[in-house]
Amino acid sequence: MCGLCLPHCPTYRQTEDEGDSPRGRIALMLGLDQGRVEADNERLAYHLDRCLGCRACEAMCPSHVPFMALMDQARANVNREQGMKRYGIPANQLLDMVAAPGKLRLVSIVAGPLGFLLRHIPVRGSWSRARDLIPKPIHHSFQTQDAISKDRPIYLFTGCMGELADRETLRAAERLLSAMGYFVQRSKSAVCCGAMHRHAGQPGEADTMLEKNLVAFDEYPGAPILSVATGCAAELNGYPDSFVSRHSEILSYLSSNEWTEALQFSAMDEKVAIHLPCTQRNVLKDATSTRSLMDRIPGIQLVDLPLSDGCCGAGGLNLLNQFELGESLFEHSLEWLKKEQPRYLVSANIGCSLHMQAVIEQSGLDCEVVHPLTLLARQLKSP
Repeated sequence: MCGLCLPHCPTYRQTEDEGDSPRGRIALMLGLDQGRVEADNERLAYHLDRCLGCRACEAMCPSHVPFMALMDQARANVNREQGMKRYGIPANQLLDMVAAPGKLRLVSIVAGPLGFLLRHIPVRGSWSRARDLIPKPIHHSFQTQDAISKDRPIYLFTGCMGELADRETLRAAERLLSAMGYFVQRSKSAVCCGAMHRHAGQPGEADTMLEKNLVAFDEYPGAPILSVATGCAAELNGYPDSFVSRHSEILSYLSSNEWTEALQFSAMDEKVAIHLPCTQRNVLKDATSTRSLMDRIPGIQLVDLPLSDGCCGAGGLNLLNQFELGESLFEHSLEWLKKEQPRYLVSANIGCSLHMQAVIEQSGLDCEVVHPLTLLARQLKSP
């Protein structure tokens, strides 16, 4: 194995441990497959679970090694021997909740008032990160315009975390799309995309979700399906062609479609930092949509958030289980934010946003982390 990926791996750059590198992890996976390493080996699970799934190694690999697919399979093999206990109670509760739409809806309803109380109760470890998933009060309300015609239906894929932790983004998406003349729909039978389960070594659960989603958008056959989180978009792009042909990540979709002149935005004399999630850069291969959309706001001052190790440190369930490593990975960016003092930090990944907002709030810095769509909707002038 050549090792060209090593300088691009955030965990290896942080720890300089070969076991935390793509090459080292592949060696461990090979040992597991050949029976030289037992699936109940705790050190094996330790190194595999610390992988953030950023896929920077895949993006630059000259041999196109499907690293994440190998990692998913290896974690599934480890789970069969070790179970899911190593992920901890908060992570397992999260996986159980997003797999049960009824339970998720109930939590979404009670999360607001419950969150107010829990934010005043001191907790430690992964429970403190679990508390960060509780939605804070929405700062702005967006009034959705009537669609020009119901002949232009379009679906929003809300995902499992949308209503729970990213409500303002969903409202913003509806506001913008309806202003563009779309008849915005949400499928009542759509479920989680399955990304968290697949990357946690539960492919059966992820495939069950996939099958449900394949038939969840049939009321308007052929209508576009837009996902609002890049993590969901990356998973959905691995669905069968019948789904992928209809699906787009919303920023990419909006930036590649003509906007009517009726959509005008109020000026914003603020500095806004742009964070590009790993899934947006390395999987969706989109490094331009966020900036092109933000440029539509007059007077905005855009700067790029530097990520010294290439990743903010969130990485799916690592948000709960590897938060100390995540904070270390974000340390350089936090110091930059303190120096540059942007009023907003925009990111199109809910996990990254939750992680960065938590670290920023702990530092006392006044910087709000929002989805790019949220700023656009806040600045959108009424017709």
